[in-house]
Amino acid sequence: MAYNMKYYDEIPVIRAVAAMLVVAIHTVNSIAYSASTGGFTSEPLGYINQLARLGTPVFAVISGFLLTISVVNRGFSMSHFAKSRFTKILIPYIIWSIFYLLYRAFYLHNLEPDGELVNYFVYGKANFHLYFILTVIQFYVLFPFIHRFKKGWPLIVAFLILTVINVLWIKVQPVSLGIESLDRFVNDKMFILNWISFFMFGIVYAKFYDEIKALIFKYQKVLWVIIFILFVDLFVSNRFRKLT
Repeated sequence: MAYNMKYYDEIPVIRAVAAMLVVAIHTVNSIAYSASTGGFTSEPLGYINQLARLGTPVFAVISGFLLTISVVNRGFSMSHFAKSRFTKILIPYIIWSIFYLLYRAFYLHNLEPDGELVNYFVYGKANFHLYFILTVIQFYVLFPFIHRFKKGWPLIVAFLILTVINVLWIKVQPVSLGIESLDRFVNDKMFILNWISFFMFGIVYAKFYDEIKALIFKYQKVLWVIIFILFVDLFVSNRFRKLT
């Protein structure tokens, strides 16, 4: 069945900015992070690194948004969804993990001597950036259930509850469930409860797209003030941590 997919002008721009922020994180880490001191050799670059960390949450929001918009436009088919995610995400994740493992084994010679090969795939550790792909895969497992929340209060309440869970999960870590492999999984930064609020916000953004867009245009000045305050808070918080 044919369907018309609406084009969202802002999404490519947001995605490009998020990509540049992620690149900035890794670039700054490679040139200015000192493992011996646990800090950055350049204070301005340290601030850039902290600001650039917004890139990964933005990618989580975009993932939730695009998946939900697709469902809004053409409906949800479990078979199509599973096949699409398997071919577009899971297979590339496995292929790139194998590539990095071969590179590390035969060129860098830095595989963990006591690590099991399967752990590199389960924990997204074949290379440092693959962890987030594993986070996205976890979100795909949940998506068939959480996208069903209806637009309105059911969706808003679900978003607020998951946001509270997200914050509490970050604060209570590490947790112990009595199984070593499971403890390692849930206490890793790739675990979905560290990110679920961002993915859920993407779903909210998609279902309330017109309303949110109207609010943004209506209260542009207020939003710029809020953004400015957040940037000042980021600067002061990092400065305070340095002094203490």
